Amino acid sequence: MVKVSFLIGSGFSVPAGYPTTKNINKKLQRINASEICVSSNRQAWFLNDQPDPNSWINAEQRQFVQEFLEFYDTQVLKQGESFHYETFYDYYISAYKTGSHSEALHNFLKSFKNKYNKNFDNLDLQNLLGTFHDIFSQLLAGQLNKPLRRVHRCEPYGSECNAFLVLVGKLAQSSNVHFHSLNHDLYLENLALSDTMQGDLDDGFEELGSQLYVKKYDEYATYMIRLRRFTNKYESRFCLYKLHGSIDHYWCNFEDGFDLVKLPWTSGFLAHEIYKEFNRNGKYAYDNRSTDVVPDFLSGTTHKPNQYDRGPYYPLVHEHFKKNLTESKSLIVIGYGFGDLRINNYIEENFLTDSDKVMFVVDIERPENAYLDRPNVHFIEGGVSGMNTKTILERISSNIGNLKDSCGTVK
Repeated sequence: MVKVSFLIGSGFSVPAGYPTTKNINKKLQRINASEICVSSNRQAWFLNDQPDPNSWINAEQRQFVQEFLEFYDTQVLKQGESFHYETFYDYYISAYKTGSHSEALHNFLKSFKNKYNKNFDNLDLQNLLGTFHDIFSQLLAGQLNKPLRRVHRCEPYGSECNAFLVLVGKLAQSSNVHFHSLNHDLYLENLALSDTMQGDLDDGFEELGSQLYVKKYDEYATYMIRLRRFTNKYESRFCLYKLHGSIDHYWCNFEDGFDLVKLPWTSGFLAHEIYKEFNRNGKYAYDNRSTDVVPDFLSGTTHKPNQYDRGPYYPLVHEHFKKNLTESKSLIVIGYGFGDLRINNYIEENFLTDSDKVMFVVDIERPENAYLDRPNVHFIEGGVSGMNTKTILERISSNIGNLKDSCGTVK
């Protein structure tokens, strides 16, 4: 079967109620220490007017979040500049990773430590930034998590996803469909539970043979729930590649190496409760080791693309993306503003150099980029929920000549 590729950006999830970048910036630009909880197990979240169960601990860490954001807003941003969480991420992660601080940042960190009567040295200052990174990343991940019921979606679908799922269903009649997502949220995974995809979605993670578990506490019992770990297998009719990671990806470290697992966001599963099963002298035992409390997803306009070639996950999924672009005759881009130069280069080098290929750019408004001036690139207005699928299907059909002639207009 032929391949059809999708590239999905943040605009894809907005009709389903996920926050826009503007909303996220507004939420994260100013955070009062009283708005957040930082628990003893390093978990952090917005209280959203709920009482803080741990108000007497980690007060310094919460206060640092407030004052560091105030410092950035008043002393780092220049006049006329607006706060953007990805630019801010670049700012602090560079200082944390390199240990190189501007004079203003060094003075702020030193002043904060003195204010709270703490002895400090360079390591302590770095720890301030490291702890902030753990907290801020979890607060960001929380903004990208929208609780969704695990319910099978039956046709006719809701207006926010009907056009997309109908389009995918038509394409899947004669093609293998490959979704490449730049989003960290779990919306597309939820859409897989539908008449269109029937849960038949490979994301590179596999439960079979996994020795990794998470402990689940019930009211009267404790259970060990087997976790899916990354095996880089993509064999289903529908495949999903999270190019920037995901809010449910966590790294855990055991004596035989690192594993990347998917940790369910439901029912209170916690990263520090991940265990690995071992057979020792004929007896099974469960070891609990260090797990990163921060989910593995990429942020930062400059930091993000620098990670594409590093580690045991991102290089693999990016190679899949490039290979799928090369082998696909059609690419459907939804809600992506073409702001990532590395991603754009993949498209340019592995797809658009072939004039026989066709790319569709689906968005609410026509984006400003030179790609749309090309004869094999077509703009489809209306966004993910209002696009005219008939136009897409007819052009794909004429291009590859093997789609069924059963297209309908979906508004």
